[in-house]
Amino acid sequence: MGGFFALSGIIGITCLITFVIMAYYKSQYQQSKHKFSDADVFRLMARANHFLTAEQLAAVSDLNKKEAANRLAYLSTQGIIRRFQDGSGVRLVYQLKEDLPEEADLPISIDGLTDAQIVDAVMEYSKDYQITIAELVIVFGLEITAAKQILKRLRKSGLIKRLWKGFSLIHVVKDPLTKAIPKLEVSKIAFKTKLPKNHKLLEEQVKLKIPDADVLSLAIEHKGRLTTTLLCLKLKISIEEAQIKLDALYEQGAFIMDVNQKDALVEYHLRDKNLLA
Repeated sequence: MGGFFALSGIIGITCLITFVIMAYYKSQYQQSKHKFSDADVFRLMARANHFLTAEQLAAVSDLNKKEAANRLAYLSTQGIIRRFQDGSGVRLVYQLKEDLPEEADLPISIDGLTDAQIVDAVMEYSKDYQITIAELVIVFGLEITAAKQILKRLRKSGLIKRLWKGFSLIHVVKDPLTKAIPKLEVSKIAFKTKLPKNHKLLEEQVKLKIPDADVLSLAIEHKGRLTTTLLCLKLKISIEEAQIKLDALYEQGAFIMDVNQKDALVEYHLRDKNLLA
């Protein structure tokens, strides 16, 4: 019985600490959001190969280093971007989870749009049937708080539903195949929207297609340093496959991750320096 109460106490304290941390980041976000919008952060990350550090964000915005670090940390706690540590274990690197639309006519006004029109507008710029907070921010120029409310409203209206993707919840169009009635003429939207890929299946295919030894040998040839674009060119695979392979080897400890501050480029460096001798 004593162990149960001790465990309950630990869980309670952990939840309280988490709540306090999230409340702190939210308050810091509210104080600095006028200096650099959420949409601007996402566009910057998209241009920087989806990776960004607080130092880089501070260098190109009106945010100071502390404000930049808190902004990225807040977006991470909201599940919109991922957080990694570089090879030193000190510097934090943040990754945008998805490709976002970059059309010049964005953002568009959401005023006066019905829920169905909001979904249709996102689908015009989306490459799959998933609707994300980041997409709503970019397409309509919203803050993430407003984007969350839109997702909640669309879910209540029955236009989207939540599904589990691994340990994360995603929002997808509820009946995507009924969104367009089959026609004889070519549909522009049909080419722009695709069914979501099975990421787990793709990971298994990459594992079989690209031997670890080939990637390690290539890293040795290039002084222990690889990037996704270099791996793509040398092994004649897609950027997505290269990213999956390097991330997998990073998670297994074969590589350490670092950010080239000059080029805003994420690099993977061999952990075992003896291989370079």
